[in-house]
Amino acid sequence: MDKNPVTRREFFRTVAGTAAAAGLAGTIGQLDALADKQPAAPPMPERPFGKTGFSVRIFSLGGQATLEEPDRLDDAVKIIHRAIDLGVNYLDTAHVYGKGVSETYFGEVLRTRRKEVFLATKTGTSRRSSITSSPPPSSARWRSSG
Repeated sequence: MDKNPVTRREFFRTVAGTAAAAGLAGTIGQLDALADKQPAAPPMPERPFGKTGFSVRIFSLGGQATLEEPDRLDDAVKIIHRAIDLGVNYLDTAHVYGKGVSETYFGEVLRTRRKEVFLATKTGTSRRSSITSSPPPSSARWRSSG
């Protein structure tokens, strides 16, 4: 495995510096001017995900809190899109999060962005035959076959 050229410390230093600069700017106009002068943030570090051949970034998005509350579709979709836009590529949900609400919200975004992320869920069983015998009801909410 190649060593990631950006250390966790460098990543957080860059994020903290950018946040501090944004806080000092004070107005939208000043932020826009500052953004044009800031170097691009380094890419989010990633790690291999087991033997899947997929690399996941060091931050993920879980499907609880706002993402499982009924009647929060607009907020949830914005949060999920923003996380993916910022480089998050590992999403985690479960059918018990909001009794399927979380999976439905993820499904709204996955219709168009499924190939950008690794989606994880919980099944409530550890028997492989139960998991693989047929697609879980969750897949209909994800709008995906897996």
